[in-house]
Amino acid sequence: MQYIQPLWPAYPEIFLLAMACVILIADLFISDDGRHVTYWLTQLTLLACTAVTLATWPVAGSPQIVHAFNNLFVDDWMSDVLKIFSYVSVSLTLFYGRDYLRERGLFN
Repeated sequence: MQYIQPLWPAYPEIFLLAMACVILIADLFISDDGRHVTYWLTQLTLLACTAVTLATWPVAGSPQIVHAFNNLFVDDWMSDVLKIFSYVSVSLTLFYGRDYLRERGLFN
């Protein structure tokens, strides 16, 4: 019998990939005046990825290191902290960069 590896450690990355595809496809059908919709979808995706990362976080007091995909994927405290830091950094960069783009006519 073959052992099936769990996918739950990779849920944040799977969700991020799925939402990136959804946002790119939605952007095809949105006019230039409605570009704020994809901006807010991106911000909500980053917030949801943070929530999914926190939901799959190991219980405090039990340092759990999960290996998946033949040990190519490692989920531990450090990786989760760095994921959350990345989500927050990208969100803040998009937030502060929006005014810069709007002043130069690159973001409607």
